[in-house]
Amino acid sequence: MDIFSERIDIPAATISIDSYIFYPKNKISQPTLLPAIILFTDIRGPRSVYDELASRLAAQGYYVVMPHIYYRAGTAPVIDPTIPVAEEPTFTKRRELAATLTTKAQEQDFSYIIDWLEHNPHVIPHHYGVVGYCMTGPFALRLAALYPEHIVAAAGFHGANYVTGEADSVDHLVKKIKGAVYLGHAKEDALNPQSAIDQLGKALAEGQINYQNIIYDAGHGYTMPDSPAFDQKASEKAFKNLVQFFDHYLKV
Repeated sequence: MDIFSERIDIPAATISIDSYIFYPKNKISQPTLLPAIILFTDIRGPRSVYDELASRLAAQGYYVVMPHIYYRAGTAPVIDPTIPVAEEPTFTKRRELAATLTTKAQEQDFSYIIDWLEHNPHVIPHHYGVVGYCMTGPFALRLAALYPEHIVAAAGFHGANYVTGEADSVDHLVKKIKGAVYLGHAKEDALNPQSAIDQLGKALAEGQINYQNIIYDAGHGYTMPDSPAFDQKASEKAFKNLVQFFDHYLKV
């Protein structure tokens, strides 16, 4: 399927969020509106592997928007995404950038993205999906909790720090979610241990959320082809399950 993609700007407080949209060309001109998916990248930000992922989702009949999570520090890429995550001094810089994405910053950005979608003439209004990878897995759940009337399906893969023990930890918010949740955790993930997976599952269950808390037999980062932990089989399984999840809840 022929996919259209372009860089766009989502208005924010003082500067715009440089973002990227993807959708099937033959669909956008039709009167039927497309279901929209917000795609949050991992710590390395937008890059070719996410362009490919967004294009594959768009080919399933979705309008995908991929915001640049570090837009406050400049347009993407702020740091060369081809540099391995663990390489110093890049590792320190990435950690510093990630630290700027506080709960308050996330909430501000979510409001800009939702408002932009609500005024987008090509998508179904207040009927969105969201997916986050690695550190943005919790972003997807936080967005779903803050906008329960808008987010009908929230997903995360090999997420990190769902449970932090802090007052603003996302596990304290999930009871506000009204949509469905799909979480594809990595096995034996130091950034998301089994105890955290269990605690998050307990919080979702207590909130009577329609959720799936699945553990994939792969390491942290298993979905990304440019990750040392990439697992082709697990990645394809995750993509198939994600599409099935979104198709069930987003296609009306």
